[in-house]
Amino acid sequence: WIAGGDNGEPNGSPPTRFAFRMATAEIAAERSEGGARTFLARLNDDSSPSIAVGAAELSPIEFNGAETGKYITGDASSPKLYVTDVVTSSKHRRMGIANSLMDAVELCACDMCNDNDILLYLHVKRDNEPALNFYSNPKRGYAVPRSEQLKGIDVNQLEKNAGTAGQILLHKAVKCNQGKASVGTGFGGATEEKANKAIPKKKAKRKKR
Repeated sequence: WIAGGDNGEPNGSPPTRFAFRMATAEIAAERSEGGARTFLARLNDDSSPSIAVGAAELSPIEFNGAETGKYITGDASSPKLYVTDVVTSSKHRRMGIANSLMDAVELCACDMCNDNDILLYLHVKRDNEPALNFYSNPKRGYAVPRSEQLKGIDVNQLEKNAGTAGQILLHKAVKCNQGKASVGTGFGGATEEKANKAIPKKKAKRKKR
């Protein structure tokens, strides 16, 4: 919505909550048709109805026209998806919500690509130090891609598609497990069974006898 603009409301006033929700649902439905998956984190409290505390989206749409198809070999030939709009409620930070969302996103990415290894990309604002620290920590494992990890990608077109001019591009190669998992889609559909993470697990050390 544009502040002071023609939002379909009298005198350019802010939209009603209902109108905003309807517009949001239409956008989500349109992107879903293009292959995007939306995740919603809810906080369950026995004393009150569950409330939304975070959201994320996984999408192939940002790569439309951004894959050149040239010089693609090795890992660079793996399927590519874009992570966008990862947000958490300011009142519910430091509760592991963002990590839970990203776990679900990475698991879903493997599910979408039939458990083949996959490359994930996302952008972060240069001055958003908390987000940069979050994605680059060992648990998440995102980093600025090397030149060979950008082969076959028109970075400028990807940036244009995502609307992220001037932001830092991060990348992660996800090695998908072959375990059975269940992943929901759409609002409120981020679920996981038996915690088969998309992140490789460390081998347990054998005890000395």
